[in-house]
Amino acid sequence: NKDVIDEMCQEIPDGAILRSCEPITLEDSHGIMQRMKITLQRLDFKSDMEMVQYMIFFQNKAIAIQGMVGTYENKLSDKELLQLFSDYKPIFVYIANSLVLQDKY
Repeated sequence: NKDVIDEMCQEIPDGAILRSCEPITLEDSHGIMQRMKITLQRLDFKSDMEMVQYMIFFQNKAIAIQGMVGTYENKLSDKELLQLFSDYKPIFVYIANSLVLQDKY
């Protein structure tokens, strides 16, 4: 329901920026699609990533498929990183759509 989706959409990693979150149906199972920007830092290494996560629920389990592109040390601007994500997004959608849950058939 909408309350569960809203709650799940707020569950993002620390330092992440939620770009969008919406309900989806995949393999006849309900879930969410989250889009976010994540910046990770470890010692002197910094990496910015744009990602999409498709998450569905099946037999009391969460199944997540993620796609992401990234850059490190700001080698790509935010605009370039968003363009790179846009270039790869159709591939991420195809991968998510290739999910087959054998127990459903």
